[in-house]
Amino acid sequence: FDAATGTIGRQSSIATGLHIVAQDIARIERAVDNAEKPSRFLFSGRAEELIYVLGERPGNNRAGVYWVRLLVRAGDGGAELVRLRAPFQVGNVEPGLIDWADEVVLLRGDFGIGFSYRAPRSGLRSWASNWEARNLLPEQIKIEIRDLATGRLRVPNFVTALKIGAEAACVWA
Repeated sequence: FDAATGTIGRQSSIATGLHIVAQDIARIERAVDNAEKPSRFLFSGRAEELIYVLGERPGNNRAGVYWVRLLVRAGDGGAELVRLRAPFQVGNVEPGLIDWADEVVLLRGDFGIGFSYRAPRSGLRSWASNWEARNLLPEQIKIEIRDLATGRLRVPNFVTALKIGAEAACVWA
């Protein structure tokens, strides 16, 4: 009974964290580095980190536009998926210069976490652990959560899509 209850609790915790991530990813803004002459989207995707611009809704959050960073870092016996954010300011388009705050640990456990990206409609059908297409946002983001001891998936692959329909020229920077 205790083992089953523990497993259910861990799976529920993972599901809650992935739900929060999916809600964020669905609302990623198509923000560009320069409204007059855009050269890239304000998006960075690596296996251990995802950075994007997000319009926060009113409610428990202060409404506005924010930089959001999902970061996988080593934790006690496994990994943590951490969400950080910072107010978006026009002109500050370099994630390395952002003063990250509002840290929340979404997932923690004896597993490994990794992101990968693809854009099948744009011809990028294979999953990539680093997003290199600066003039394009990924259409899908996958999160893998693997058991450290066995290497097996802890939960089925979690794939979520960006719900971005507006053309890039319609978005401010």
